[in-house]
Amino acid sequence: MKKNLKILITPRLVNSLNDKYYSLSIDWYNFLKKEQIYFDILTGKHYLDSVRNYDGIILSGGGDLSNNQLVADNSEIDTEREYFEKELIINSIEKKIPLLGVCRGYQSIISNLNNGREITFVESNYNISEEYFTFFNSGKKIKITCYNNYEFENIDTLSSWDVISKNENGFISSATHKKHMITGCIWHPERELSKSDLVWNKFLEWINLKTH
Repeated sequence: MKKNLKILITPRLVNSLNDKYYSLSIDWYNFLKKEQIYFDILTGKHYLDSVRNYDGIILSGGGDLSNNQLVADNSEIDTEREYFEKELIINSIEKKIPLLGVCRGYQSIISNLNNGREITFVESNYNISEEYFTFFNSGKKIKITCYNNYEFENIDTLSSWDVISKNENGFISSATHKKHMITGCIWHPERELSKSDLVWNKFLEWINLKTH
């Protein structure tokens, strides 16, 4: 009997004039439903106590990191989310739970596991919603959509990360950790539904190996 897969996913915190709430794009709901994967949204510290019950972890996109020197307004930085992400990365390593970082989540995994090196942010030369090609080491290329204002560099590819793909502008668009079941990409798999995604497939491959 096929096991029902269940993952834990991080949302973004939205601050409005009179309210504060967690938000997760409906694209994730539609995408995970299509993939027949159940999910919980991490909305508090208590979820960290039950991480071992999940088959995978996703650090979703949206927002910026506090170490991004190009962000002028720090009022939108969610430091609690950064704490949760760091704890989830630790749990992923210790409990051998596959982890996927998407867009901002990709920046987070690289930033936290970069062998002590600070990543450097650079303003993207793509416009939001602009499509462009990213090229995989396998020779494959896919057209992805820009949802990020910043690229980043100074990634430790010697001892920490294996490069999976690079954008037309030379920046690393996806990478997999050399030792752990942690991978990430700058694009949004949940929004690129019609495309075969090597990063998402690697994440699923790890989950299936773990659950069989």
